Amino acid sequence: MQGDYTVHNDYGEQFKADSFEKIMPEDSKSLEKYLASGVIKGIGKATAKRIIETFQDESIHVLKFEPERLAQIRGVSFEKAQGIVESFNKEWELWQIVKFLEQYGVGANNANRV
Repeated sequence: MQGDYTVHNDYGEQFKADSFEKIMPEDSKSLEKYLASGVIKGIGKATAKRIIETFQDESIHVLKFEPERLAQIRGVSFEKAQGIVESFNKEWELWQIVKFLEQYGVGANNANRV
């Protein structure tokens, strides 16, 4: 995040963000928390844990490119795996667009509209 601290008359010191960068989790623990958050359709806490335990450092690659391997996870059919990969890739692509547009001063809210 980039911004400045300001002092509000009623609420005191606050951080006013001018911009931020949303990054994809890079370690297994962070990725598990992200997947368990409900952002990706079809993945809850238990499934997120199983994905990370099964694929470890390969988890992002599997989520992006290999839906058939997700079907190895208990409770995940091939059809469900395809939906998970589709949802994950949609979020991933949105992050890439937001990251690109922020270079040109287009904030996240406006990037979503673009």
